[in-house]
Amino acid sequence: MTAVQLLFAAVHGLWGIVGVLLLFFVAFNVLEAMQPSLVSRYAAAARGAALGIYNTTQAMGLFLGGAVGGWLLKHEGRSAVFIGCAVVLLLWLIIAWNMKSPPARKSSAPAVAA
Repeated sequence: MTAVQLLFAAVHGLWGIVGVLLLFFVAFNVLEAMQPSLVSRYAAAARGAALGIYNTTQAMGLFLGGAVGGWLLKHEGRSAVFIGCAVVLLLWLIIAWNMKSPPARKSSAPAVAA
């Protein structure tokens, strides 16, 4: 996703933007599915509370991202928005780099004999 943001800052032609949009939505959909799953696996005992906090911080991020992105667009231009996003994503990557994988989710479905 960080690389995609940098590509958005650099690409200007229609087909380049279409290609980068394809990459963006692939990465976005993967993250959109993985993050709540990881939260619920890390906080198995307090799953509801953890997902509530996750959803609250996600909504705050939507607000702050729109506000800061709008300010950057107005004062610094289009490329600054994408470079700013890349910086935030890079910081997130650095913080998350040493995270351990959560324990595997226990299946509640009964085993099926073959």
